[in-house]
Amino acid sequence: MKEDFETIFYKVLKRNISIEYFEDWIYSNDFLELALTKEEYFDLISIDFKDKFALSEINNVIGHYVDFGKFEQKRINEYLKSIINRDNNCSKSIFMTYELYCKGFNFLRKIGLKYGLTVACPPAGNYTKSFEEISKEEQNDLINKFYPLIIEEAKTVLSWLESGKIKIKNEVDEFGYFVYIDNRTYNEKLKSEF
Repeated sequence: MKEDFETIFYKVLKRNISIEYFEDWIYSNDFLELALTKEEYFDLISIDFKDKFALSEINNVIGHYVDFGKFEQKRINEYLKSIINRDNNCSKSIFMTYELYCKGFNFLRKIGLKYGLTVACPPAGNYTKSFEEISKEEQNDLINKFYPLIIEEAKTVLSWLESGKIKIKNEVDEFGYFVYIDNRTYNEKLKSEF
């Protein structure tokens, strides 16, 4: 299976692209018929893409080709790189470390609780406003307090992911949270504690 096929499959199943776009892509891609079994290809082109259950049917046909854990790991890597580079999306990326920590990624505990929670509930406005509701000046002041320390902490977590010490599996637990393999040493695990 070509990786770009898996990416398109992932995007449609996660609703990052429309079903209409996916339908057009199917009919404009000459190699898809070769990548799927004959039965899968026939089942896919037989779907009524306007039906309200189309996404479920798409998942039934091609869902097994997608390693959702791999894409989740890639997404976390992108958030960490955004924090390290302090790009225009860094405040959202910092916030997402808290969201992801709350969804079972305990290796993000320190960044998530120390920084992400502060973005989720900023002290500016006495914790009554969201990050978007505080002034740009207050937003900048808050983010400035995190740097440069957050960079090293994000680099540490990124190194665990890139080295394979943490590997997100294509499997979810009973709460719907991704399961991951944690091969960090005891001392490395302590570095993620807050």
